[in-house]
This record gives sequence, structure tokens and C-alpha cells, in this order.
Amino acid sequence: MTTLALIRHVTPLIDRGVCDAAEAARRAILYDTTQSLALYQTDKFKSSAAYEKLAGISRIYSSPLPRDGAKFSPFPTARFRLRPL
Repeated sequence: MTTLALIRHVTPLIDRGVCDAAEAARRAILYDTTQSLALYQTDKFKSSAAYEKLAGISRIYSSPLPRDGAKFSPFPTARFRLRPL
């Protein structure tokens, strides 16, 4: 039986408070580049039955998404334009 596991990364420890657009853009960059991470979030997973099952898999493939230097736009380009009625 094939097992596919999707594992979420831990939360970057950056300010998530209300801010203006310039600060939001700075935080988006910081989110992708920070080394300050909430690693304690993995503790519960590491003591779970799911982790034990994954630990027994003999062949693991991973495809980590690049974080450092990733291009991020808080306002993605729209593929479609709305026309006024």
C-alpha cells in the first residue's frame, strides 16, 4: 500500500499584528527568510501514531518548497478581469 504524507511546516515566529502595507510587505519577506521557527509544534506530531507509522517507511521522497528567496506577492496577478455591468 502506498502512503502519501503531507507535512506542514512549523510557524515562523514573526509579528502578526495589524500593520500598514509597507510593513506587511516587509513581514512577507521575513516570513520566507526567518530562521526563528516554532519548532515546539512538532512535539505533538512526533509522539503520535501517525509519526510511528511514517518512521517505519523504508523509502521516503521529499519535495521541500524553497523558502529562502521565494518570490511572494501579497497581491497576486488576476487571471481574469471583471467588467462593470
